[in-house]
Amino acid sequence: MPARSKPVEHKRRVGRGPGVDAAGKRLSTVTALPTPTGSPPLPGHLGGCAEHWERIFSANWVSPIYDVMGVQRLCEMYQQRAAMQKSLAETGWMLERGTGAPMANPMVGQINRLDTEIRHLEVEFGLTPAARARLGLTEVQRQSRLDEMMRRQREA
Repeated sequence: MPARSKPVEHKRRVGRGPGVDAAGKRLSTVTALPTPTGSPPLPGHLGGCAEHWERIFSANWVSPIYDVMGVQRLCEMYQQRAAMQKSLAETGWMLERGTGAPMANPMVGQINRLDTEIRHLEVEFGLTPAARARLGLTEVQRQSRLDEMMRRQREA
């Protein structure tokens, strides 16, 4: 199994200086493309997902021009998940077979598969902390031991 790369925020935190990691290599910089402000109109069949729609498009790296179909798909998945949760709450976690033997509700597996797809799309749109770090969108200020010591002396 290959070693996983450390997140950029970790490399910035332990680096030699601004824009340089601990090995002295320059860290990549990400510049956001200018995008129009605001969000496109919410499709009619996604009425219950207005808050998700606005939340996703409020991120300045999500383009209202190019990412509409992906965000629409993600919102549809959110709606499907809510409907599945409602159905699961009504029918319960366990069902009875024709013989009377208990069995797990198959809806649980469907929800788990849908959650995997939702997570993949959330990562694609940078909606998780790790995804934002990989995109270089979270900046962690490097704090040296000297900075930490000076901060503690000021507080004392």
